[in-house]
Amino acid sequence: MKPYEQDWSDRSRDLANLFFLIGYLTLMLDHTKAGAGVYLVAECFLMPHSIRCRSWSTVIVSLVFTAASVARLVR
Repeated sequence: MKPYEQDWSDRSRDLANLFFLIGYLTLMLDHTKAGAGVYLVAECFLMPHSIRCRSWSTVIVSLVFTAASVARLVR
């Protein structure tokens, strides 16, 4: 059996998970603007994988969180 080989979308999803964790920790430390920025970066890494897998619900939720992050950064 051939082992699974990761491609760029798998790696981008892994990076997104790392950035979501960092963003969560910065938000817990009450650094809201930094946390929102890190979440925005994580969404940018997650979006290509979601589109490739045709996970439209994830894309919609990602757009909602992107809008919330941008709104927080603008304030």
